[in-house]
Amino acid sequence: MSRLSQEQLERIRENKRKAQERLARKRPLPQASSTDLPPLKQPPIKPSFYSSAPPRPPVKKPPVGPQDKVLFKKRITASFILKDASHFKVLVPYEPTLIDLFKTIKSRSYDASTQVWSFALQDYQKLIKEMRERVPHVQFDLIPKPVLDAFHGNKGGAKKTTPINYKDRIGSHIYSTLMDFQKEGIEYIIQRQGRCLLADDMGLGKTIQAIAVASYYRSDWPLLVVCPSSLKISWAEAFQRWIPSLSKKDINVIMTMKCPTKGLVTIISYDLLSKMSKQFKEMGPGFVIADESHFLKNYKTARSKATVPLIKKAKRALLLSGTPALSRPIELYTQIASLDKQFTLSIIDYGKRYCSGAQNKFGWDFSGSSNMSELQLFMEQKLMIRRLKIDVLDQLPSKQRQTVLLDPSMTKGRAKEWKELQTELSKVPTLDKKTRKAALLPLFSKTGLMKLPAVKDYIIDQLQGDRKLLVFAHHKQVMDGICQSLRDKKYPFVRIDGNTASELRQQYCDRFQHDTKCLVAVLSITAANTGLTLTAASCVIFAELFWNPGVLVQAEDRVYRIGQHNSVNIYYLVAQDTADDYIWPMVRRKLKVLNEAGLAGEDFTSSENATHVQKFASDPQLKLDDWFIEDELKPEPMEDKYFSSTPPTADDHTPCHASSSSTGSTKYKDSDDEIQDVGGDDNSDEENEEKWFESLNENDLSAFFDDDFD
Repeated sequence: MSRLSQEQLERIRENKRKAQERLARKRPLPQASSTDLPPLKQPPIKPSFYSSAPPRPPVKKPPVGPQDKVLFKKRITASFILKDASHFKVLVPYEPTLIDLFKTIKSRSYDASTQVWSFALQDYQKLIKEMRERVPHVQFDLIPKPVLDAFHGNKGGAKKTTPINYKDRIGSHIYSTLMDFQKEGIEYIIQRQGRCLLADDMGLGKTIQAIAVASYYRSDWPLLVVCPSSLKISWAEAFQRWIPSLSKKDINVIMTMKCPTKGLVTIISYDLLSKMSKQFKEMGPGFVIADESHFLKNYKTARSKATVPLIKKAKRALLLSGTPALSRPIELYTQIASLDKQFTLSIIDYGKRYCSGAQNKFGWDFSGSSNMSELQLFMEQKLMIRRLKIDVLDQLPSKQRQTVLLDPSMTKGRAKEWKELQTELSKVPTLDKKTRKAALLPLFSKTGLMKLPAVKDYIIDQLQGDRKLLVFAHHKQVMDGICQSLRDKKYPFVRIDGNTASELRQQYCDRFQHDTKCLVAVLSITAANTGLTLTAASCVIFAELFWNPGVLVQAEDRVYRIGQHNSVNIYYLVAQDTADDYIWPMVRRKLKVLNEAGLAGEDFTSSENATHVQKFASDPQLKLDDWFIEDELKPEPMEDKYFSSTPPTADDHTPCHASSSSTGSTKYKDSDDEIQDVGGDDNSDEENEEKWFESLNENDLSAFFDDDFD
């Protein structure tokens, strides 16, 4: 074997060393500390291809210290709510810094049961300022400025007012007939410069109080009275009665569009005013009275667009309504904004504050309620006076409600129809909300027909006691069946429905009031629930229920009002396994919301606890709370199929002092430029309007809007 030369050996060693270096570079390097490695050099950042400007240097983030931790805290909301006329409360999650701050306020008060802090109104601005400085991550839900301004300067309670001597200006003729609570109401209105919402319970004399205030401010006339068409004649008679100095020429009742608008006192319906708004804007009444002001609940309707500007412009304005809001607090917005010229809240802000306003894909939903106590305090302080019957109980008799469960054997008399009704009812709970509403509408009509045999039997039995009755129903078929039963039994009666002319309504009421032989008044729930006094009766029977609690309460108060000297009993006739199982819980829920706002003093709870079981009831317990409707259901529009298309006959209800030729409705000549106004409901401008309080943009159920039933 030949020996390698020295040169060859060195070449081998060099190749071996290079091979080891290549192998070492392929293997992962062992981890080393940052101090063992040289600093990495960042490659230079080249300018953008689309810009010639040099790149910005990287921004160095400052170190986060203790003083910067507040930036990363979760935001919390502090809600400020009016507690009473001189205090407010703060609803806020637990926050140690806030608790320490609250303890430094001298007027603080803590309720351990509710865990709520309250403070005096004079500390309102001070508390907000310190909270913003010391707790920057708090968001504020503040009391609206118009509400806060209404209580400005209140330190020890409600605003004190000095008595006003108004007796001489209204005249002794009116003053001598006023009750004590009516005198207080007139004084309250005068102290607020004649701009007020008089929301006394039905039957407490809102009309005479309004006329007394109008007499006090007679220097601000001409006076405009806007009311439902069925009440125009009643208002004219009231003015002649309580202000004898007014002649018939001074009182102008607008019956058609051709009537002149000039008059010391002008009385017009909501419908005609919407068609004659230009003439009355030029007239510029100094005093406006809007009776049944809940007709203005929707600011988009023609009646509201015509009436609200006149109320705002007038120096004095009175809104009268026993139920200012029939279903929801949003219905009060138009009335408040028209009366209070300093009320600057938009409908969106109002809805978010008092209607649990929430935005959805259709728009704003204002069908809820929130901060009801604050809204009630504001209205009572600034523009509303409301007395319930319970407040003047010593002058009014008591009222009791009873729920009568009808005999199932009589309501199931039509086997085929009953089976169809049960099949349709069984599908209702499985439907979605919108389909559910539409499905219940025809069931409402079918329920009335199924109940009719038992209803007729119940009414005839009640007449055995030879006492006067009011019978309310909704559908034409039900009213026709009741009237036919009374004819067969030869009981004299009167009937008032949507086709009864306004001139005949008072005649029928007078006959029922004074004719001892006329024992029954058959009335439409929607067409005869306001403007009638029928205190000769002491018993009210509801043959059918209705969707709106305010309408039911108004109907009850045709007998429960001033002039009633007997105890009043009200009977709601219900049937199991019908639409009544769904309507009754909904009515109670709606009335509860209004009670929370202080806008309703009625409660249907007692009627369910005092279930009246006679021979008509085989089951002593009502089963009406199995399923609650989540939203308001809409009744069908009042078409001819529901109300009588022929005028009443003389044999049915001719007034005792009227001739046989006056049995029909009084008609006015109809031409292209003349509008008839012969009574009925003032709701023609709202038949197809959108369901504005649930969605201000769109709603698939706008056809079922229930403004036609106010």
